[in-house]
Amino acid sequence: MTESAKPTKDELLLRLGEELFTRHGYKDVSIDMICEAAGFATGSFYNYFPSKEVFYARVLGIQEAKGIVAADRLMASLKSPLNQLKALYRFITLGLKRNPLLRGILTGDRRYSFPGWSEHTGRGSALYRHLEMILRRVLDDGTRQRVFRPSRYRDPARMIITVMEAILPYTDTEGAEVLLEDILALLERGIKRTLRLRSWEDRKERVARRRQLLPDVDVESPDFS
Repeated sequence: MTESAKPTKDELLLRLGEELFTRHGYKDVSIDMICEAAGFATGSFYNYFPSKEVFYARVLGIQEAKGIVAADRLMASLKSPLNQLKALYRFITLGLKRNPLLRGILTGDRRYSFPGWSEHTGRGSALYRHLEMILRRVLDDGTRQRVFRPSRYRDPARMIITVMEAILPYTDTEGAEVLLEDILALLERGIKRTLRLRSWEDRKERVARRRQLLPDVDVESPDFS
């Protein structure tokens, strides 16, 4: 690493703080621990950050920004709205499994809470709002392209986000990947537009069944179901 590539002191503190907060949560990490990991005197911390709360908020902001960039890069690599929806789902569930700090932000995990953290958690999170914006855009694109049929739901984006929120705490449980794939298949089936072209033999069979069930009704009218 060249001299110019070395992190500045505040960058080093932030990087080490991220590692410690991810491993231990907010309350169990002290300024002393952060400075010891960096090899700095504790007093030098305050040359860069006025308090642990401000420092932690900065760490969370950096993590959210990274998550936003990663989500945008993922969406840009895919063209199909259906593939984008699947990728976003996996990003929020399986992808965030590898980043406990980001997952804690989205789920409101109290291990990662601190005074004033509401701006960074749940629906107050910039990452959460950005993911919801992406989801609504994907649904709009899929609807225009006649890939999705969301009209059966009042707010499909909120419904999908809520499902993802509900399953995030289970991403570390046994068999989580199977569960997540099953839920994805359920969401895909519920939102995707399907077009079934019935053969003439299928239609004759349906007409015969209807004649048995509804003998007094004209069942020869065109079948647009």
